[in-house]
Amino acid sequence: KKDKKKTKRGGRHQWTGIHDQGGGKYSIEQKEVDWALGNLDKLSREARVVPNFADGATNGFKVFSIRRNSALRKMGLKNNDVLTSVNGLDLSNTEKALEIYSKLQADKHFSLELLRNGEPMTLEYDVQ
Repeated sequence: KKDKKKTKRGGRHQWTGIHDQGGGKYSIEQKEVDWALGNLDKLSREARVVPNFADGATNGFKVFSIRRNSALRKMGLKNNDVLTSVNGLDLSNTEKALEIYSKLQADKHFSLELLRNGEPMTLEYDVQ
C-alpha cells in the first residue's frame, strides 16, 4: 500500500509550463494545454467550481478549494474568484460555458475576466 501512495503523489501533474509574466499576464506552454484537455478528470479535482449568483441570477462561476500546485493557482486564480467571461464570452449561462470550452481549444491567446472581492479584473494568457 505504501508504494501506491508514493506513486500517486509523484504522479500529480506539476504544471511547470505555466509562467507568471507579471501584471496579470501569463504564458502557457502548449504541452500543458494538451495535458489538461486529455486529463479533464484530473484537472477537475484541482478545484471546486460552482455557479455564482448575484441578484437572483447566475453571473459566472465561483472557484474555491484550489489546490496548492494546481494549474488554476499557477494561472493566478485565487479562492472565491468569480469567473465572469472568457475572451468576452459571457459565463453566466452554463450551456454557453461548454460552448466556450470547445472554442478555446484552438486559441493561442485568451483573457479571463473575473471578480475578486467584488472588483473586476482581467488575466491574460498566451499559449506557446
